[in-house]
Amino acid sequence: MLQNSLMRRPTGIIGIDEKLAYDGYTLFTPLNDSGYVYLIDMYGNELHRWALNVHRGLSARLLPNGNLALNGEYPDFDRLPFSQHGLMSSSLMVEVDKNGVVLRENNDNLGHSDAYYYDDGRILYTTMLPLDQQRCKEIVGGVHREREGKETIYSDIIKEIDKQGYLLWEWKADDHLSYQAYPIQTIFDRYHWPWISSVYPMSDGKSVLASLRVVSSVIIISKLSGDVIWSIGSELLAQQSYATELLNQNILIFDNGNYRQGQPHRYSRVIEVNRETKQIVWQYVDNMPESFFSSCMGAAQRLPNGNTLITESIFGRLFEVTVDGTVCWEYINPYFNQLRDPLTKKLLLSRNNVLCRAYRYSAKEIPWLNRRVEESKLPREISLDPVCWTGTGKLAHSMLTYCLNFLQTIRDRPAWQPIPLGIQNKILDERLPETPQEMENICESIKSLVFPYSNGNIHPRFWGWVGGNACTVGGILAELFTSTLNVSVAGRLNSGLLLEKCVLEWVRQIFDFPTACSSLLVSGSSMATIIALCTARNNALKDNGERSVRRHGITEAMKTNPIVAYCSSETHFCVTRAFELLGLGSDSLRLIPCDDQYRINIDLLKKKINEDRQAAFTPFCLIGNAGRRSNVINSKSEVGKVHPMRSYSASLLRLAHTHAGAVFDANHESDLVFPFGSSF
Repeated sequence: MLQNSLMRRPTGIIGIDEKLAYDGYTLFTPLNDSGYVYLIDMYGNELHRWALNVHRGLSARLLPNGNLALNGEYPDFDRLPFSQHGLMSSSLMVEVDKNGVVLRENNDNLGHSDAYYYDDGRILYTTMLPLDQQRCKEIVGGVHREREGKETIYSDIIKEIDKQGYLLWEWKADDHLSYQAYPIQTIFDRYHWPWISSVYPMSDGKSVLASLRVVSSVIIISKLSGDVIWSIGSELLAQQSYATELLNQNILIFDNGNYRQGQPHRYSRVIEVNRETKQIVWQYVDNMPESFFSSCMGAAQRLPNGNTLITESIFGRLFEVTVDGTVCWEYINPYFNQLRDPLTKKLLLSRNNVLCRAYRYSAKEIPWLNRRVEESKLPREISLDPVCWTGTGKLAHSMLTYCLNFLQTIRDRPAWQPIPLGIQNKILDERLPETPQEMENICESIKSLVFPYSNGNIHPRFWGWVGGNACTVGGILAELFTSTLNVSVAGRLNSGLLLEKCVLEWVRQIFDFPTACSSLLVSGSSMATIIALCTARNNALKDNGERSVRRHGITEAMKTNPIVAYCSSETHFCVTRAFELLGLGSDSLRLIPCDDQYRINIDLLKKKINEDRQAAFTPFCLIGNAGRRSNVINSKSEVGKVHPMRSYSASLLRLAHTHAGAVFDANHESDLVFPFGSSF
């Protein structure tokens, strides 16, 4: 069974109380390397998806103009050498339209955690800079660890920029906060101070609300003076991650609770704090407090009906609660992925469904989506088009890259490994899907359940047989092209038919076939063998120029003209199966012993042919074997030793199973030209 507990649990919509929940659409972006942003309805159905060229989207919001604002990072971004920055880095701030077209972007290599987009295009965001050595020594608290070289601590900055990216306002924590008054909590490393995990412009337009995570404080900063004009600390908070102002001017906070003073258990909560009294006036704590906990990130949004949408980030859980704490809607992020960054993987070791924040929007706030939803209710033709072409393309690119990398690194893995019982049961016990499955999840399942446990015949150290087509990069691309065009060469003039004829002509030249030969491309040597033997059988059983076997069947024809064929005892068993399928019976195939070089014994072959002719049997086919089923490949010229025997109707050369095979006519007397088959 899967060893990831989260992946064993249900995902998607868990439950909804339609009477209590606030109706709308929920926006979220998984904190993984997919670059996707999702918009879902109240039942977990995907209504829209953005596919962005980002390594990781930290959080996303919908703007009043209908565009999407995202803060994240590009794939090639250079992170700082501590894991928290890898997880919360936000070097990219981008605005895109509903189709994912980038309208503007801003970059700050040291940006992190949060970015708030104003309606007029301004952006308020968090960044940082390294402190000098003297100031690093003055920072109080935190875990002192031995490091190579000098200690470096990064201090936070809040910046406000205009639509063109020009700086409008800046606030540096190092200039306005006391190291003694804001010490790093004992559970955090001394890398980042005070770690501003969220910023929010206050409704007065003159101040900014900031959450200082590693010092367990929430403060309000005067934009005019830079002074802290309001604050609460560890008397109420425990390593909180997110704070916003409500319409009543109270402060809503996601309080993570990594370490609560005087309490033995870790649990998270959402609290509403009165600005005047600095007292908690509302809070949500789970009935079993420890069962609601996110060690980092997390968010809370107060909805218009008074409910609160909560993001339990680490477990990818979104849920809505009423004023009295009743859970009325719950959804688990179904999109699992593995972070690639080595530093970040120290925090999130396995495939995860982490998401930083989510937001609920009413239909009126997304007019373009509301129109599309209404249009979707009208009768329309069923389409096979994906929900998002850009996203599907990105997924296809990633899977192609995965396949090519799988081949490139094949030598680094064992040739074969057994399938664990848990994986076997996972595959065999998979229920019939009742609804369409996410393509990303299917691809991830293929990568984790299928690729590691194939039969291994593509491996250079697999010293057995080669089953199927040759495993080449060209083969992968050829399958891609063929599937894209849904190529059919059954008839009508088309490019696929011309290409097939071109390839067949090349193969004819390689094997030196007669110029008048007919040919087919088939899926493998077994099918080629059946087609060739069927052609030889029909030719041998024709009566007065007409192919009676096709009209009267095999029984009547074999009574008047019993036919037999010959091959070596090392011929692959698919030839015997072909005789059975064609109604000739395996007794009609004479197996001739080989010599010590695995070559057919010519003297015994001659003897058997003469015996059959005397017994009124008609020899109709001689099957030569270039190679044998034990995978010893012999020279093609060896088969030529049977060519001078001109007493049979047709001959057939079959390349052994090791190379899938080619079948062709080798009879210089017969006017019959065999089709040949290949799985190239």
